[in-house]
Amino acid sequence: MKIVSVFREYKNLREENEKLRKQLAYMVLNRITYEELIRENENLNKLLGFRQYSSFKLIPAEILSRTEDYANFSLTIGKGYRDGLYRNSVVIGVNGIVGKLTKVMSNYSVVQTYYDLNFRISAMDLRTNQIGIVSWDGRGKTLTFQVSADVDIAEGSRVISTGIGGIYPRGLDIGVVGPGPYDRSTMFLKVPVIPSQSLSAMDNVFVISGEMVESDSLEISEFQGELIFDISDWRIRFTVE
Repeated sequence: MKIVSVFREYKNLREENEKLRKQLAYMVLNRITYEELIRENENLNKLLGFRQYSSFKLIPAEILSRTEDYANFSLTIGKGYRDGLYRNSVVIGVNGIVGKLTKVMSNYSVVQTYYDLNFRISAMDLRTNQIGIVSWDGRGKTLTFQVSADVDIAEGSRVISTGIGGIYPRGLDIGVVGPGPYDRSTMFLKVPVIPSQSLSAMDNVFVISGEMVESDSLEISEFQGELIFDISDWRIRFTVE
């Protein structure tokens, strides 16, 4: 009987930890600064016509294996199309972006992480609102944020996804600007970015799954297993599966 009791306690603790990890993942999706939201909401008042509405859900998945070579660092997770995943689904951790799915099978999928030479994401520096491209050059543990050379980049500024490109939703944490000096001798400035989400300390990830649905109606909801917030002409809702 004692063994059964210990097993039940272990199972309950594991379920509680899973619930807490999911709650943290939802919280990271809304970590955009208040200043950014205020600026975007001011723009909302000037917009006319229909608003676009997006609904997403988070699907937790266990990391089965890691593969690292000179060109990429990929993850294999224990869920696939039977669980509602599809190619190019975005993958996050509790602190920010991890990557996207490049291969989806029935019961497992492969994640292209940000440590991949083919990784590209449209990004914005929150302090200056400057937009550029974040990628990885295959060297070191920092990413590269490429922007115009005349941008006033500062160490510690947060870099988030812009939503441009149609794969990564806007507002996901990518990282923070690393220390200088920054080379301004060319047309474009290549700034180091320290990723928000470490890949080495993860056992689980979350896959953002869902479809965008256009709507001219607004919904108001309190946080009860879901998170709703407005960013520019997007209304984003994340709901627990």
